[in-house]
Amino acid sequence: MTGSPTVYIKRVLADLGVDVSPETSEVEFVIYNLSDLALVLANGGVDAIALNEPTSSIAANEYGYVTLLDSAVDKPYCDQYCCVAYVSDRLIEKHRDIAEKYTRAIQRASAYVNGHQDEIAHIQIEKNYVAGNEEVNAKVLKKFNYIPSVSGAKKQFGIVAPQLQEIGMLSKDVNIDALVKNSFVEFKGLDAQYK
Repeated sequence: MTGSPTVYIKRVLADLGVDVSPETSEVEFVIYNLSDLALVLANGGVDAIALNEPTSSIAANEYGYVTLLDSAVDKPYCDQYCCVAYVSDRLIEKHRDIAEKYTRAIQRASAYVNGHQDEIAHIQIEKNYVAGNEEVNAKVLKKFNYIPSVSGAKKQFGIVAPQLQEIGMLSKDVNIDALVKNSFVEFKGLDAQYK
């Protein structure tokens, strides 16, 4: 219930005025194995499913499903980050150099994907990293913005966290400013390189 597709759909529904709070939700959320979701929808067990890419595109193609919401193209969500990479406090305290190298590598890789989606789709399939096929995966990759930024992620975190409080996925007593401040470590020159 806390996976990114569920978080996304709850945010969208709340923005549309639908109550998705745990106590009074107008929508019943149920859990199925990821591999079963498309079939459960096909058999009428649920009215809608929420999936990550490329699984959602694969299901849409295979079953003829209609995509109702897509965080890669729907405003304002397409201007926000869908994903954030984290390291532990322990790693930063004991091996700050490794945490920095990891962060820089993730940012370089993300920036590289932005201009090389066909190549990345080929690698995904060739190495069996991701399901699907090259054509579908390349099309999916081309929908997303892969320009990484610590300051951008920090800004979006500050937008999403209050929404998560409103829909009951984050405790009301969490200090959002402190959460944002304590969730990010900035390494010199990182945003300057990858805005």
